[in-house]
Amino acid sequence: MRIWSEVPKRRTQEVVADLATAVWVAFWGYLGLQLYGTLSQLSTVGVNIGETGAGLERAAATLRLGLSQVPLIGEGVGDLLGG
Repeated sequence: MRIWSEVPKRRTQEVVADLATAVWVAFWGYLGLQLYGTLSQLSTVGVNIGETGAGLERAAATLRLGLSQVPLIGEGVGDLLGG
């Protein structure tokens, strides 16, 4: 069993088509790896943003608790800050 044709012109066409297909597959594989790397970096940024938001929420809760204990204005300020 032969992989390519025995006719020289047809064999050349088949080899060129096979090489073009291999280059095409390699290109899309490379592009996929680049996309994966980019999305991995973006997910790291997203995690950092989430952690920062959680820290802000904790700081606001602490501020709300502290201000709610101030006489006369504490209750109103605590309500304004989401308490």
